Amino acid sequence: MSFTVLIFIIPFITMGQMYQISPNSDIIGELYQLEVNSNISLERLAKKQKVGYQELLIANPHVGRIVKKGESVIIPAMYILPPEPFRSGIVINTAEPRLYYFTSDGEFVFTTPIAVGRVGWRTPLFSGKIINKKNRPTWTPPESIRAHHFKTYNEHLPMIVPPGPDNPLGNYALYTSQSRILIHGTNNENTIGKYASSGCIRLYNQDIQTLFRIISINDPVFIVHIPVKIGYHEGIRYIEEHPEIFSEGFDNANNIHYESFDSDPNGIPEVR
Repeated sequence: MSFTVLIFIIPFITMGQMYQISPNSDIIGELYQLEVNSNISLERLAKKQKVGYQELLIANPHVGRIVKKGESVIIPAMYILPPEPFRSGIVINTAEPRLYYFTSDGEFVFTTPIAVGRVGWRTPLFSGKIINKKNRPTWTPPESIRAHHFKTYNEHLPMIVPPGPDNPLGNYALYTSQSRILIHGTNNENTIGKYASSGCIRLYNQDIQTLFRIISINDPVFIVHIPVKIGYHEGIRYIEEHPEIFSEGFDNANNIHYESFDSDPNGIPEVR
């Protein structure tokens, strides 16, 4: 495992996870170090710092599942924006895994960590749109999920799960034009930032509430797999690398890498 990083701070106007996009930069956010003042799980620390579990784990290979009091950790809250063709509406990069929402005026981007499909249930890649929004949605488990649940736990899922604490969709759901692929909250926030879903996209409940309020029907949705992103800041090229989750044998996140270059290296990242 390797982690090389150039740490710097860029002065953007931020509102939670909403960033103003600079016309002269492809980078938002910042990397910083934090000394933990009490024992805390990686999942809880990730949520408090508004980053994904995988992002935090890979940035800090020296820590265990419980970060001990006094330990110093890197908070990897700096992001290169998706490539120019994918800077409208919702963009979900399964390689990070992270969601970006670009406002219609092109001036701001909202970003949040997400959970996407696990091994055998990968989130499909597609271009589509938002076709519906529901507050307090019900969940109708597909037959494939019902069969998997019974095989795994020897119990039947109900045909319909009403709103409430047992509903895995949480309190808000956005329905995409791709059949059965939703963007929603969760009743298990410890899964955010992991490859843990059955194909849908999960957000922290606070973040899906924010996204639900600002999203519109027919907003575009792009689900992509871009393990390498390239961006510029003040004329310097930066490269951000993430795991190639569709490579043969991939099971756990094993690499994240940031570099800066004074001149352009050859090569363009492949969009998958």
